[in-house]
Amino acid sequence: MFFKRLVLGAFETNSYLLGNDDVSIVVDPAECESEMVDFLNSAKGERLILLTHAHCDHIKGASELRRLTGSKIAIHFLDSDGTNDARINLSSYFSFNCPSFSADILLKDNEVLTFNKTSVTVLHTPGHTKGSACFIIDNLLISGDTLFEMSIGRTDFPSGSFEEIICSLNKLSTLDESLKVCPGHGEMTTIGREKRNNPFLKGNRNEFM
Repeated sequence: MFFKRLVLGAFETNSYLLGNDDVSIVVDPAECESEMVDFLNSAKGERLILLTHAHCDHIKGASELRRLTGSKIAIHFLDSDGTNDARINLSSYFSFNCPSFSADILLKDNEVLTFNKTSVTVLHTPGHTKGSACFIIDNLLISGDTLFEMSIGRTDFPSGSFEEIICSLNKLSTLDESLKVCPGHGEMTTIGREKRNNPFLKGNRNEFM
């Protein structure tokens, strides 16, 4: 599968391009980049824009990217209100220009999107936001702002919860340790590496409850 990371916008958000003959996916388009447009418009299979959560630095380019490519936008149903609400998506908080839109596909926990031989597994991982989600695609875990290299996402924004993100991290810690973690910010890592080194996933993680 083709894979590329783009670091975009004022918050240096990781946007991901993934694709094969079955499906081409852009995850968290922080900006609508010409490379994303070309990537989706040249797709041989289906086209999809996946959003890990509804914060402005992850969704700003989604509406324009959909307009230019005809791709559908998917987000967990509990974060769907954030794409139209400047308070929830933090665009008013950061004085950020973020166009309002509604998603085409509302996702739920453990749902599997199937594109011929390619699948996308949805994991609901609340804590950073109430509808934060991670996606398993091949050997990749797209973790959004739930899990970072040696850290985790903030929980002090609207609908955030420290208790919930710890539960979500416990859920991720049961996954295959070889999975490559592709976070919303910062460098890639693996589940195994984070279980050994990230204080929020290690054996003493209950100290943070």
